[in-house]
Amino acid sequence: MSDNKPWVKDSGHATESELAALVQKYPIDGCWAAFYTDRFAAGRTADGVPLSTPENLLELRVFGEAGELWLCRSRVGQPFRWRLAVDAGDYLTETQLLDIAEQDGDSMMSTSGGHYTLPADKDDALLLHEYLNYDPENGMAFVADTRWVGFAKGEQ
Repeated sequence: MSDNKPWVKDSGHATESELAALVQKYPIDGCWAAFYTDRFAAGRTADGVPLSTPENLLELRVFGEAGELWLCRSRVGQPFRWRLAVDAGDYLTETQLLDIAEQDGDSMMSTSGGHYTLPADKDDALLLHEYLNYDPENGMAFVADTRWVGFAKGEQ
């Protein structure tokens, strides 16, 4: 854990072959979201976290009320950076409405024509926790990290 980032419980680097073990080491009851080179998908962790094509994976978030395991890389072939975040220190809760032009069950289409899935019918928002840090010179707060908490029905 970092002294100036109390929400970071653990962090490191992992290769594609180490991803499954890392997800098993830090089980989180909730949802997952995967960003691949050619698609986005999301689901419930109770149904398993898909890691069948890690060579195309750029980012994976496994998240719930208890915390979030976030793995990311900027291009294929690189190792992943990862961090485990839990609620500690100061944070804000935010709800972001998702870009949904059409919805058929858990299948969505964005206003730009992109297709994606969500783990539950009628979810149209993402719940976030934004962790605050403070400038040592002037004490001003700033958002230092963001973790996903869950999907929900947003307010219209």
